Amino acid sequence: MEEENKCMVVGCDEKAEKTLDKSYKRALQGLSLKIEPPDAKELRLCKRHYKMVKNTMRALRGNL
Repeated sequence: MEEENKCMVVGCDEKAEKTLDKSYKRALQGLSLKIEPPDAKELRLCKRHYKMVKNTMRALRGNL
């Protein structure tokens, strides 16, 4: 059960704060971050990685 609450970014052991759908995977790829497992249907991210992904998605959409 502890694995459920862990950030999915490889190398991160922080507690997952947010759950996002798989459409955010392109933002992770843009940041060169890998998730485990790579075929997950949803992404569980810690606060730090969530902020990084949120800012990257905003940039990809052109909302800077």
